[in-house]
Amino acid sequence: VLNFGPEDTHLVTVLAWDDEGNSAYREYEVKFKGSSDGDSIGFAYVVIDATTAGLGIIGEYEIEILQGDTAAKSLVAAADFMGLTIHYDGSTESGFYVRGVSGFGGVPEVPAELWECVLRDGLSLTGAPSGGLFSGDFTANSGWMYSIDGTLYPGKGLSAYNLSDGDTLY
Repeated sequence: VLNFGPEDTHLVTVLAWDDEGNSAYREYEVKFKGSSDGDSIGFAYVVIDATTAGLGIIGEYEIEILQGDTAAKSLVAAADFMGLTIHYDGSTESGFYVRGVSGFGGVPEVPAELWECVLRDGLSLTGAPSGGLFSGDFTANSGWMYSIDGTLYPGKGLSAYNLSDGDTLY
């Protein structure tokens, strides 16, 4: 039994049999106390990685996850703790889109190997960034993306995704 939030009881029934026709039936009562909005449900790491702009990791922070918070809300809060500003459209609850990040040191410069790929692929070039790193800097196709644990690309926006205990949001 978990000891927080509203309590709910479920009856789980199991019927199993073997290859010889023997069977067993069991019922289990499971009590669950879930989290209420605003309850702490664990911790996640937020890593802001600007390696493709030659800056490496520009911020890392472990943030407490609250029930009901979106990954977008966690990102904005973590960035604030790191002294960074997330510039975005929409809200942390709906239609969230990262337009840029500012407040870090260093000058963005695309690594030579990546720049060769940009030129080879004929991407439409734009100016170098100033005052942060924003969508459309260097090329018209540039922008911020996110992953969970470095490999999972959830296929939905940050305002539609909820972090779990132990996740790393890149």
